[in-house]
Amino acid sequence: MQQWIQNYMAAQHRALDSIPVDGIARLIETVREAWRQDRQIFAIGNGGNAANASHFATDLGR
Repeated sequence: MQQWIQNYMAAQHRALDSIPVDGIARLIETVREAWRQDRQIFAIGNGGNAANASHFATDLGR
């Protein structure tokens, strides 16, 4: 079990490390600019991705 947990955590670290920080910063600025300009952001998905889109939209509404 411990090996499985270590492998799982290592995979999560690799996934996070693969995300370009500058890309996230650009995304945040894009969302902020849309908010400043009172524009709309559409999040769409199919199946499980629809749930992710719904959660994302809810997070933006906070």
